[in-house]
Amino acid sequence: MKTLFTEDPAAGLNPSSEMEEELDDLEVVRTKRFTFKPMDVEEAILQMNMIGHNFFVFSNIDNQEVNVVYKRNDGKYGLIEKTEVGSY
Repeated sequence: MKTLFTEDPAAGLNPSSEMEEELDDLEVVRTKRFTFKPMDVEEAILQMNMIGHNFFVFSNIDNQEVNVVYKRNDGKYGLIEKTEVGSY
């Protein structure tokens, strides 16, 4: 198990050198920009399967929000919707 923080009684919790190395590796190497075609969840799943990805970002026509559909490990599908902080 990796330790991300080391405990220093004088300074509290500090990032370990291993965590600092991992953070250095978190570099964005490509950015994509595109417009979202409004669609329902079913169409988004079809689009995701058609392009062979395991997730798909889309503009949900039912709630006018940007949502994500994804394929779960059990072969079923999930939907990620935005929520306000504190409301689950």
